[in-house]
Amino acid sequence: MYATGRGAGNALVKSLSLELGASNIQVNAIASNYIENPTYFPPELTDNEAVMKKMLSNIPARRLGQPEDVAELIAFFASDKCGFVTGHVMPVSGGWA
Repeated sequence: MYATGRGAGNALVKSLSLELGASNIQVNAIASNYIENPTYFPPELTDNEAVMKKMLSNIPARRLGQPEDVAELIAFFASDKCGFVTGHVMPVSGGWA
């Protein structure tokens, strides 16, 4: 179900960008993963060195991302500098995606 939902969301981005591009409406998505936050990565997880070592070994950047990493991309997508960027699902995942 997850893969189907994720695929449908990604296809929606592409479809809407094709339909709305002529009206100068950009449609993009952010596919964040491994972003540090207390909901997904509570202290009992991040304080466990063995667990973190195993998890970080799956991330090419070898660290968790920060919320600011996602915020910078949101700011770009919302800016005037993004007027010709549409139809993308941009991973923010330290190279994992």
